[in-house]
Amino acid sequence: MNPLPKDWRETAQRIQTEVNALPYKSDPERYGKREFWEHIDAQGGDCEDYAIGKLNALHELGFPIERLRLATCMVGWRDTQYQEGHAVLVLDAPDDHYVLDNRFPSLVPVSHLIGSGYSLDRIQKVGGSREWIKWVHN
Repeated sequence: MNPLPKDWRETAQRIQTEVNALPYKSDPERYGKREFWEHIDAQGGDCEDYAIGKLNALHELGFPIERLRLATCMVGWRDTQYQEGHAVLVLDAPDDHYVLDNRFPSLVPVSHLIGSGYSLDRIQKVGGSREWIKWVHN
């Protein structure tokens, strides 16, 4: 796997902060559609738009595409009936797998999601791929 830039953690955190500062807008509100995946811009977007925007920004800054994977999960407590679909960006770093999520201000390890009411769902097999697999945390 290609290496990350030397300052990968600081750069990823900067992009996390910058993209998270954009306004949240649901797909029906922004596009008039129930579900629409798009790169976020100044007009805002929803969770998958944040994830795509972060992926594109990091890739443009030299992060290898194979280390950047879009992923889906369910958010809500399993013992309640309320769970909603959610999308995030996963950064495969040398020391762990980190999530860039519009619901958190900082990068968080995948293990943090599991303890925060998230259920892992699907993840790109390889960053930049159209093939998705079941998302299992090792």
